[in-house]
Parts: sequence; structure tokens; C-alpha cells
Amino acid sequence: MKAKFLQKSNLIYVPLILLVTTLIFILLTKEEVDLKILSSKQLYSIYHTDNLETFKIEILTNKTNTYYFSNEYISTSHLKNEEQSLSVVIKDIKKNYNPISIDDEIYYKITFIVSLPLTANDYLIEMDQTNFEINYTNGKNISFQIGEFNYLYRTNLDLDIALNNLVPTHEMIDQIDTIGGVNLELSNLTNSNIEITDINILSAHTNFNKKYIIERNICEIAMTVEQCLGLENYNFYDSEYYNLSFLLQSNNNINLYLPLKYNTNYPYIDQFVIIVDYTINGVNKQYIVDDFPFINSSHYNTMKEDIYHEYTISDTNQ
Repeated sequence: MKAKFLQKSNLIYVPLILLVTTLIFILLTKEEVDLKILSSKQLYSIYHTDNLETFKIEILTNKTNTYYFSNEYISTSHLKNEEQSLSVVIKDIKKNYNPISIDDEIYYKITFIVSLPLTANDYLIEMDQTNFEINYTNGKNISFQIGEFNYLYRTNLDLDIALNNLVPTHEMIDQIDTIGGVNLELSNLTNSNIEITDINILSAHTNFNKKYIIERNICEIAMTVEQCLGLENYNFYDSEYYNLSFLLQSNNNINLYLPLKYNTNYPYIDQFVIIVDYTINGVNKQYIVDDFPFINSSHYNTMKEDIYHEYTISDTNQ
């Protein structure tokens, strides 16, 4: 009788032990979550001032503690599109642990500090539909879209013009907080009159709307383009081209307000190069205004969620 009781007890305890063991295993085994990366198409417009020049590439990720964001595991990195590949160096990787909620998921900002290991003069790099590719020492790689990339090597040798003031106005355009226009004040340092014949942003997709460039006193930063120009129904997507001509008299200043026009593929810009074409004494020249951070914030804090590009990476060795 005692033997039968022990046999029944064993039959009861064995499943119970198996159940407890399974529960403990489930609790102690951490579920592997796929790495997610969110990138957005941005406009990079950069003027090379010295060999220490760097620029930032920002993404969002759901996981920060992974070799994908550790410089010691990176072998090479490139900017690439269908036409060209450009080697770059990742100087640093900065992690921001302030959570950003996108579609009810939590992400964190990763900032790559990048430089170009290229020495040149009077050279322009123009790349559209650009991807940032990173290769790792274990043979893995990631690649994500960053948008339009422009990088200008040029030395300002002429001392005809000086920059006195550069102040943006910004506003909500299609639910995105971005630059509406720029106040630009230039000085003529010479004894000759200068004709300004063109003013452009170093970009293939975003520029100034030359039809509405006007001379006026500074327009306050919180004013809209319509308020600055004194009109209604300003079109930020005007595609027409207009000629430009302003007289900058000798030893004098000029104050211009430059409203922007956008391409719907690149609805946000925070930093860019301005190229001023001018004529003095019958000679055509250019004055370069260095890229300036007009809006000092992450573009992920201003972007609409539907223009992010999502990448999912399944890797058990993250």
C-alpha cells in the first residue's frame, strides 16, 4: 500500500516540477527583439571650411546597446547612390536616451558624427537618393536612406562682399516646423557698384523663390512668409524660375528677405549653404555664405510620422 502511495505521489510531482521549470525558463529567458531603425530623407547642404569639418547623420532606434552603434566594431562607412560611392569616416556616435514615441513604440536618437577624408578645392559633390552604409568587422552591414547630400569645396578669395546679418523666419509648412525664409544683409566693401544676379541654396530640390525676394528691414523670426511679404496664399511649392537683379551700391549695405520654396520629397531643411552670384566691373563672381544651423533641434522632433523609412534587422548577435 505504501509503495502504491509513493508511486501516485511521484506521478503528481513530476508534471508539477516540469511546469515550474518551464515557467522559470520562460521568466529567465529574455525575448530577443529585432533591431529597428527609422531614418528620414533630409537635405544636407555643407560648405567645407577646414579639415576638421564634420556633419551629423541622425536616426532613431529601438535598441541602443548593440554593436551596430559602437565605433570599435565598424570597419568602413560610405555615402552611396546608384551613380557614386563616397568613403566617409565616423568620428563619434552619440546616444540620446530621451524616449521618442512613434506609432506607440519607443525610440531613441543616435547621432553619427561624420567627416569626409578628402582634400580638394573648387569641387562640388552632389548626390540624390543617398544611402548611408556601415560595414562591420563581423561581416554584417546596415544601409539606410538619408536624402540629398551636397558638399562644396571652395575658397572665398574675393573680399568684395561681407556678411552682416543672417536671420531665418520659421513656420509650420504642411505640419512640419521648418524655415519659411531668410533675412540676408550684405555689405559692399569696394568703391564699385555690385549687381547681384542670382542667389541660390546649395541644393537640387530646395531653393529661394526669386519672384518674391524683396528689399526690406529684418523680418522677425516668428513671422510667416505671408506676413513678411504682405500677401496671402503664398505657395511654398512654386516651380517657376525667375531672373534676379539687385544693386548693391559701393560701400553700402543691402537687406533682403529670401522666401523659400520646397520640393515635396524634401519638406524640411535646417542648415544650408547660400551662393550669391554677382557682377563687379564686368567680372562675374560668387560669394559663399557658410552653412548655418537655422533651426537648432532634431528634425525627428518636427517630422510627420508618415515620412520615416523603417528598417528591421533580425540578428541574434546584436
